[in-house]
Amino acid sequence: MATNTPGQIIQEMPAGKFITMAKVMPSGSLQARKDSAGATRFYWRFSIGAKSERVLIGVYDSAASPKSLTPTSKGFSVTAATRAAEGLALRHYANRESGGHPALVAADRSAQAAQDEARRSAELNTLERLLSLYCDYLQSLGRESHKDARSIFNLHVVQAWPEVARLPAKEVSTEQFADMIVDFRANLTPLALVFSSKFDPLNTVLCLTFRQGESRSDQSGNTGKDPATA
Repeated sequence: MATNTPGQIIQEMPAGKFITMAKVMPSGSLQARKDSAGATRFYWRFSIGAKSERVLIGVYDSAASPKSLTPTSKGFSVTAATRAAEGLALRHYANRESGGHPALVAADRSAQAAQDEARRSAELNTLERLLSLYCDYLQSLGRESHKDARSIFNLHVVQAWPEVARLPAKEVSTEQFADMIVDFRANLTPLALVFSSKFDPLNTVLCLTFRQGESRSDQSGNTGKDPATA
């Protein structure tokens, strides 16, 4: 009696039912399920303790070469789906003592969330914004000098160094800080000259505040001790 090929099995399988296509080493099996629209999807089924779970591999591509090992733009051959399931199975088996596939997925999600949060924080905490937060801090202390500081930072950082000002503050290099300070001192306006007689704002804020890690200050801009009086 002739054995049906994987393609024939998929073609003849009823909708809504999971069919095991192959055993996956070192753990689990490859299953297929056809939906009511006739599209077939592959799943890797595995066990962890007393529980069984399925992980979606992808859509079946009936036009793919049966021997293809990688997915096409339309989906997977049975062989490619088996290989993809084997990759998941190997990771699951190697980490079975620490929770297997579910634990790996949770760790990946946690790592991705941390990366996303770090990216959002970096995008939010630009040098320009943190200079503005510093000025807000001066204003919250009732210091009129916040007006002069805003004007100086706008002229000597935001306008003079727009690309640097838009960078996440923690990514601005020591060389860039130094260049801005040199430029500031070489191009003092009358306002900046008067203001810098009390303290050098760029040197104080850029070299003291940010190099000490204040680039991760909270949303309120409250960085604790006023750098101008340090």
